Amino acid sequence: MLDDFEKGMPAERINEMFEDVEKTLVPLIQSVLGSASKPDVSCLSGNFPISSQEAMNKEIVSAIGFGGRSDVSVHPFTTSFSSADVRITSRFSEDEWYQGLAGSVHETGHALYESNLNVEPRLVNSPLSMGTHESQSLFWERHVGLSRPFWAFAGPKVRSALNLDTSDEDFYRAVNNVKRSFIRVEADELTYPLHVIL
Repeated sequence: MLDDFEKGMPAERINEMFEDVEKTLVPLIQSVLGSASKPDVSCLSGNFPISSQEAMNKEIVSAIGFGGRSDVSVHPFTTSFSSADVRITSRFSEDEWYQGLAGSVHETGHALYESNLNVEPRLVNSPLSMGTHESQSLFWERHVGLSRPFWAFAGPKVRSALNLDTSDEDFYRAVNNVKRSFIRVEADELTYPLHVIL
């Protein structure tokens, strides 16, 4: 099955990488979770109309570079019929807005990868692998979307759309909070890899 998603990658090599990640991450996560310093995450919860979140997310992913169709679904996904017709879906919750935004940015990473493949129907113009695909979505969601520069850009849009009085720095700290979660797509930067390892 591994070969279907990551052609040529031996399971032994994956296991070695997972062991290295687990050895490093578990003590780090325990240290962070045991810290007395915790960010204020209250700005993430409240009553946020889905329509406001959807409009906000479309504005943000459009600014990132996604110009395709965006809809709502139970679980976020990206689909493409060609590099000229790539679509994303997102999920939203009225009582917590960040997971919807993170999912939209993640799917935008997939969509940007798909939309930049050449339209000529040749094997070389197909996605390289699921690992490459996921690296692009996680790059946008985690490396860009959790950064201070991103929140300097997105903070004003979130404040305006959701009627929040939160600084860019406080948004940045809140979305980078580390906590345990049973749901992979809701996991933070530190605990997410452990979901993959399991």
